[in-house]
Amino acid sequence: MEEKKPEIIEIKWIGRGGQGAVTASNILATAAYMEGFKGVQAFPFFGAERRGAPVSAFTRLSSREIWIRSLIYEPDIVVVLDPLLPRQINVTAGLKEGGCVILNTPQKPGEVGLKGRFRVATVDATGISEELNLKVAGMPVYNTPMLGAFSKATNIVSLESIKKAIIRYFGEKKGKLNVEAAEIAYERTVVETVSGSSPTLTVTNGGGLEIRSIQDLPITPTARPTKYPMGAPTGTWRVYRPVLDREKCTKCALCWLYCPDAAISMDEEGYPSFDYEYCKGCGVCANECRVGAIKLVREA
Repeated sequence: MEEKKPEIIEIKWIGRGGQGAVTASNILATAAYMEGFKGVQAFPFFGAERRGAPVSAFTRLSSREIWIRSLIYEPDIVVVLDPLLPRQINVTAGLKEGGCVILNTPQKPGEVGLKGRFRVATVDATGISEELNLKVAGMPVYNTPMLGAFSKATNIVSLESIKKAIIRYFGEKKGKLNVEAAEIAYERTVVETVSGSSPTLTVTNGGGLEIRSIQDLPITPTARPTKYPMGAPTGTWRVYRPVLDREKCTKCALCWLYCPDAAISMDEEGYPSFDYEYCKGCGVCANECRVGAIKLVREA
C-alpha cells in the first residue's frame, strides 16, 4: 500500500547568520513551484542576530494554496547547515515521527548520535564547498550543497528543479558552481533510519545562545566582552579557527582593527593574539590581512 503523503510538507532550516538558510528556503520554494506545487511558502525568523548567530528559516509545500501563516513548530524535515549546532541545541526538537533530519557533517548517519523515529541524512557540505572553492567573503557556502542533499534525502523536489532554481536565483555565472555543489552533494548524501530514544545532548562551553537582558550586553560594540556565566561567549559558533603565521605577519594590526567582536589583542611582541572563547570564526581577520598571515583552519 502506497504511503500517504501529508497535505502540507513543513521544513525547518537551522544555521547561523551568513550561512544562507534564508536563501536555501527561498530556492527550495521556487524549485517546488517549478515542479508543480501549487502552494509554497518561504520565510525567515529574525531576531537581533548578527553573522554567526543561530538563525532559522522555514518552507511549506503543498499541492494546494496554503492559508497557514504561523511559524513551523513540528516540521516534517529539519535541515541543519552548521556542523556544530547539533552539539549545542536539540536540532530534532518537534520533528515529526517518521520525519527526516539532514546534517552537514563528514560523519555517517549512524555516527552522529541522534536517535528517534526518523531518518538521518548526512553530507559533508563544508568539504564540498572547500573542494570547489565555493566561498563568499572567504567563508564556504553551505546552502546550495544542502539543497542537493535535501533532494536526495527526501525525494520531494527533483535535483533538476533544484538546479534550475539555483540558476534563477544566482544567474548563469554565479549559479554554475553552486549547481555543481548541489550535484556533488546529491551523490554523496547518505540516508539511514535510526531508532531509539533521543540522547541527552552535551552542550559545549558557552552554550547559552541568547542575551537574556540588556545588562548582558557589552558597553560598546567594540568593547571586550565580559565573561558572563550564562554563556555569552561566542566561541562555540566557530567552524573555522584563525591561526597566525608569525613569519608572514608584519604586525600591522589590521586584524585587530577590523575584528567585529574585539576577540583579537596585540601581545607584548606586537603580534595579534586570538581569544578563542569569543572568536566566532567569521573570517574577517583573514580576509583583511594583506600578507596572508592568517589562515582559517577547519574545526568541524
